[in-house]
Amino acid sequence: MSQEQAMRTYELTFIIDPIDDATIDRLAAEGIDWSKTGRLQFAHVDETSESCTDALRTALGNLQSLGVTASRLRLDLVSSSEIAARTGVSRPAVTKWTKQTSGSQAFPIEFDWSTTGPIWVWADVNDWLKTTGKTGYDEVCSPSLAEVEQANRWIADNASTFASI
Repeated sequence: MSQEQAMRTYELTFIIDPIDDATIDRLAAEGIDWSKTGRLQFAHVDETSESCTDALRTALGNLQSLGVTASRLRLDLVSSSEIAARTGVSRPAVTKWTKQTSGSQAFPIEFDWSTTGPIWVWADVNDWLKTTGKTGYDEVCSPSLAEVEQANRWIADNASTFASI
């Protein structure tokens, strides 16, 4: 890695195998947030590193050392209302942004659609906010679609060890 490469904080959310209260307490003691939605359990990790790959490797190793098995990394998806909430702008402002579909100011392409409308990958939206000079971008990095796909392939292929990613 080049010496100029800056340390960045990566916000990583892993879907994890079910854990007990004692493990939840160990996570909390290490500054790792835990949540549950339906039957899914999540570990939310902020990891500072020179690259997303290094952050993932460290986070997975830390989770494993605490007795937590990650089944996959979650892609951070957002709706237009979530974009408005994260950036502190109105929903009509976000709607205006999303209508910019060509040129250097083109808004990122939708990732998918939900029952409430289009959804985007937050990393793409956040990069767009930075490059277009908009306010409300997040200094914390979220993994891109490619990084999440790479991490999930690696997790699936190396379920028992996190020595190298």
